Amino acid sequence: MADLNPQALVYNESGRTKFGLNLSHQFGQSVVGYAEWAGGKQPNLIAQAVSYGKLTGTLPPNAPTLPPADAAEKFRHDLAVGGSWTSETRITLNVEYHYHQAGFSRHDWRNWFDIGAANAASQPVTGELWYVRGFASAQQQPLTRHQAFVRADWPDAFVVHLELTAIAFVNLYDGSTLSQLAASYDVSDAWTLRAYLSGNIGGGRSERGSFPQAASVILQAVRYF
Repeated sequence: MADLNPQALVYNESGRTKFGLNLSHQFGQSVVGYAEWAGGKQPNLIAQAVSYGKLTGTLPPNAPTLPPADAAEKFRHDLAVGGSWTSETRITLNVEYHYHQAGFSRHDWRNWFDIGAANAASQPVTGELWYVRGFASAQQQPLTRHQAFVRADWPDAFVVHLELTAIAFVNLYDGSTLSQLAASYDVSDAWTLRAYLSGNIGGGRSERGSFPQAASVILQAVRYF
């Protein structure tokens, strides 16, 4: 098929061999569709986190697997399917679906909240539950099994050298969202001003809504030498 660009990959990650396949195809002048798949044997995210915590001494050797999960090493899949559209005014919109088989299922999320509620006064239990989520963030692994990603970018928005970007990660189980608005303005060749507004949106028993921090603002002034 014309304009179909396939790429096959074999790589080793943390002592495990994984296989990958990337495909992209251009539709007309403004739309590009793409898909990325990777697969290999590994435990699920919960088992990975608990094992790493014990190995590093962060968790005690007798720490249970929380939430309870099958720790068996199995062939698991990662998939991202999406597309991008670029307008005549150079606005680019990306929409993607992400599947991370090692991540939390709907059952895992229910267990996470139920165990936390039943053991709210037990620091070892709640600490381990949050440790699993922190491990996912540190390893840059998606925490949940199904999520959507949306990104819009507009260079030279309204005025030259002003770039506006909006992104959102949506948990497809509970609808909770991590969203961010960013603005970057090149004052000169030496100075850039940036601002970031991030928010966790969702109910108390949702991935994003359960974070203690609801929103954050970052302001930056960057000097290039």
